[in-house]
Amino acid sequence: MNIKRLRIPIAVVAAMAVLTLLASSAAAMITVDGDPTDWSSVTPDIHCTDPDEGDVSIEGYDISSLWGVIEGNTLYVRIDVYGVAGDADDDGSNTDIGSSQYEKPGVGEGAPQCSYEQYYVDIDSDNDGDVDYVLNYCKGDSYLFQADGTTEIPGAVTAAAHRPTSGPGPYHTVELSVSIDGTNCDIDPDDYCLRGWADTQAGGAEDNTGKECYHHMLPPTAVLSGYGCVPGAITLSGCGSRANEPGATIVKYEWDFDNNGVYDEETSSCTTTPPWTEPGDYTVGLRVTDSNGLTGVDVETIHVPPCPEVPAIGPIGLVALVGLLGIFGAGMIVRRR
Repeated sequence: MNIKRLRIPIAVVAAMAVLTLLASSAAAMITVDGDPTDWSSVTPDIHCTDPDEGDVSIEGYDISSLWGVIEGNTLYVRIDVYGVAGDADDDGSNTDIGSSQYEKPGVGEGAPQCSYEQYYVDIDSDNDGDVDYVLNYCKGDSYLFQADGTTEIPGAVTAAAHRPTSGPGPYHTVELSVSIDGTNCDIDPDDYCLRGWADTQAGGAEDNTGKECYHHMLPPTAVLSGYGCVPGAITLSGCGSRANEPGATIVKYEWDFDNNGVYDEETSSCTTTPPWTEPGDYTVGLRVTDSNGLTGVDVETIHVPPCPEVPAIGPIGLVALVGLLGIFGAGMIVRRR
C-alpha cells in the first residue's frame, strides 16, 4: 500500500524535472554582456571572419569577425576585434581615460552623432541590396536609425555591451540586440544581410567586414499520385513536384514502394512503375531532391483496383458476330451498286 502511494509523487517529481529541463533548454538564448561564450550554444545565421590582423592602425577597431542570429523576435549581433573593444588610444585599456578625449568608460563619449568612436552595423532587412537600418553603439549607449543614419527608432535596441578591462575578460567583443517584432523594426528572419563597422576619429582608424547575408532556402515540394490497375500497367507520378527556390529544378526522384523508410528506386524522370501484381491499397513514399541539394517528401496511399474483365465470346456469340459482319458487308455491296 505504501509503495503505491509513493509512486505518484516520484512520477510527478520526475515529470516536473523533465519539463523544467526542456523549458530551460527552450529558453536558452544569448545574454548581451560582452561575453561571447554563450554563442557556442546557437547556430549563427551569419558568421564571417576578417583574417587581416593589423589592417588598421588601432587594434581595438580591427575587426576579426562578425556574427548574427535571430532568436524569436530578437536579432543578436556580435562584433569581435583583435584588440580591446572600446580602446580608442590602443593602450590596452578601455577604462583608462588618461589625457585622451576619445576614450571614456563605455565605448566612449563622443558627440551625439558618435563621431569619436563607435561600432555600427548596416542591416539589409530583406536582402534586396538596400540598407534599411543602421545599428549604432557609442557613448556607452546604442541606437537604431533608419537608412538615412539620422532618424532614430526609439526602443528598438534592447541591449548593448562590451566588457571593461577593469573587470573579468574577455575584452574583445561587442554585443547588441534589436527587437524585430515589426513594431519598431521589421527584419525578415529568413532573408537578411549585415555589414559590421568599427571606427574612431582618434587616428582616423576604421575597419569593416564585407556584406554577409543569410537566406533560408526553401525545400522543394513533393507531390505523389498514381493510376492504373492490375493485371496491367500501374504508374506512379511525381510530376506535380516543384522546386521553390528561384532557378532551382528537381533533379532526383526516390521511390519507397512499401513506405518502410528504404527507397527502392531512384530515377531522374518523374514517373516509375511499381512492382505490384495484386490489387489493394499501397502506402508509398516519394522523396525529391532539387538542384540545391534540398529535399521534400510526400507519402500517399495509392488505391490499385483490379482491371475490368473483358467478356469472352462463346460459340453463339461468335455466330452472331459473323452474322452481323455478313449483314454489314452486304450493306456495303448494295451501297456500291
